Amino acid sequence: DRTVGSYRTSMSKQGVDFGFNLGRYGEVRFGLQSGGVRLKRDIGFPPFPSGQVDLGAWRLRVILDHLNSTDFPTQGYYAELNGSLSDEGLGADYRYQRLDVRWSGYGTRGKHTYFGQFRAGSAMGSELPYYDRFWIGGSTNLAGYQENQIAGNYFGTLRFGYYFRLAKLPAYFGEGLYVITFADVGNAWEEPTSISWDGILYSGSLALGASTKLGPMYLGFSYAR
Repeated sequence: DRTVGSYRTSMSKQGVDFGFNLGRYGEVRFGLQSGGVRLKRDIGFPPFPSGQVDLGAWRLRVILDHLNSTDFPTQGYYAELNGSLSDEGLGADYRYQRLDVRWSGYGTRGKHTYFGQFRAGSAMGSELPYYDRFWIGGSTNLAGYQENQIAGNYFGTLRFGYYFRLAKLPAYFGEGLYVITFADVGNAWEEPTSISWDGILYSGSLALGASTKLGPMYLGFSYAR
């Protein structure tokens, strides 16, 4: 990759939501959001100008959570949908729509846990501004790439993995020590007509993970091509 510019982005958001719970395992929220984005160009020519951008959008979130653990689940699934419509009538400088979904599922046999994860996003025919594009890469998807290295109006990633508990940790420190391996595939695109298997990126990872009182901790290695 070749760096052609450097920008600092600061964003502030506030909003109000109305919603309801889906029993013990989920929720639905609908509301309004406002705020602003400040873009400051440090170096480079100005494909994206410096300045202030006003935000105003309708937003929707649906969550279904049937996992038996937040750190290292062994059973269940998690699904989430987020949608937003940036509306000039709510004070936004740009009108566009944005939809992203994610799903993960886990199953265990003995000490061995297998999992799959899917994430995708769409601009739904609009053009996302720089500050609200889909950014991928890093530990949560395409782990062999740098954090937020890849961006686009559309994206899709898949992760397939496996882990097992290597040892039980002392109760005062946490729950367990795990060996984890997984593979990622996916990419981001500017137009839906550009989406194809020819441009798919791949990465693989091997890591040690620990479920601690402070939350999950990882030490690993990733390779991408």
